[in-house]
Amino acid sequence: MPALALAFLAAALGILCGIEPIYGLAAALGAAFVLVLLVDLYAGLIIFILVVSLSEAPGFLGGDVTLSKLLGGLLLATWLAHLAMRRGAGESFFGSRHPAATWLLAALLAWVAITGVWAPAPAASIDGAFRLFLSLTLFLIAFTAVHTRSQVIGLIAAIIAGACLDAAIGLTTANDVADAARLAGGQTSPGELAAVLAAGLVLSLGLARVMRGNQLAQLAALGAGGLCLLGVFMTGSRAGLIAVAVALVAFIAVGGRWRGRALIISAAVVALTYSFFAYAATPEIRERVTTVGSGSGRVDLWTVGWRMVEDEPLKGIGYGNYPTSASDYVLEPGAVARGRYVIDQAKVAHNMYLQQWAETGLIGLVLFLAILAFCLSSSLRAGREFARAGDQAMEMLCRVVFAATFAVLAGAFFGSNQFEKDLWLVLALGPVLLSVAGSRRALGAVHGRT
Repeated sequence: MPALALAFLAAALGILCGIEPIYGLAAALGAAFVLVLLVDLYAGLIIFILVVSLSEAPGFLGGDVTLSKLLGGLLLATWLAHLAMRRGAGESFFGSRHPAATWLLAALLAWVAITGVWAPAPAASIDGAFRLFLSLTLFLIAFTAVHTRSQVIGLIAAIIAGACLDAAIGLTTANDVADAARLAGGQTSPGELAAVLAAGLVLSLGLARVMRGNQLAQLAALGAGGLCLLGVFMTGSRAGLIAVAVALVAFIAVGGRWRGRALIISAAVVALTYSFFAYAATPEIRERVTTVGSGSGRVDLWTVGWRMVEDEPLKGIGYGNYPTSASDYVLEPGAVARGRYVIDQAKVAHNMYLQQWAETGLIGLVLFLAILAFCLSSSLRAGREFARAGDQAMEMLCRVVFAATFAVLAGAFFGSNQFEKDLWLVLALGPVLLSVAGSRRALGAVHGRT
């Protein structure tokens, strides 16, 4: 029977390739991905992270096929099948492990959907709610798929590699940002890429410490960290530089026994930053970083967002409705110097927290911030668990994850990154580490009784 099914699949793929080769290739890759997922959900997650970074490269399956969406749909479907067939796969998060966080995630998703009732553009709310659902499922898939120390290290390595691949694609392709001198990713704007690279920089340093016994892996991690820092410089993003600074300050604050090293690393990063912008940066990037201004109309976008908050502070204007409703708030009293960014070019708020407040009100903002606080606290709690177990390398990695989470959250203050996969993958690292630390503690308790 399996042989017959494989023969039928091969015939179907052959026919599809004859009709339209690009779709046949996509179907073949999708079938192979499903087989990987059925055998190992973790391996499928790692492949997905890396492929998403490559899928928008020029000529990659052609312009009519978005491989990341295809694989994302297959990943979601397989994860749901895992939950249906293996009840324990979800109980560790949904039930006994994190019941409060489960209610927070469900409440946020429900409230986002409810805001569509009074939204001026209900279709935009439905689309935004679905995108949030996909982001939350990626968060939960990471928790479901990662169970061991080596797997969490692999997940962190994949996040770093994905950021580096995104930057590498940006280096080899023309970007459509107004300032072509700035580095943009294959799928991300310079600011979004800079925030991810800032987190990648800090994670690389932590990964290098964990891989100290493997010289080749340690050198690769340090090399990735250097690439991430150079990428932040080349984006010309002030938000990215702020994200790096915030991450380093956060690491110093929770560094514990590694605080001295964190101070040395911070001093080195400051020296490298000064040297780059003083001697190596292009005049355009240097001027952009050193000149204080409103950026691409960001101050005006924030002004419009704040007007939305003042109009509907508690319930918001409706999820996903900032771009469609922004023009209605331009004509209110008060100067908006660059109204074209709001009227002619419908943009997001360029501040994740302000947009969340404007669209979902104070209720949605509090739920969202509570989820962020849960993820941050999870990494610190995991660090304490590893410290009790005497695993200093993993303890330090937990503190690094805390700092990296602050990096992406700081970057999100200057960008609407609430649907970015990297944001939710980094957020997932805290609960994942806490789960792995708890499993090691339980295993140690079992061994202690035997």
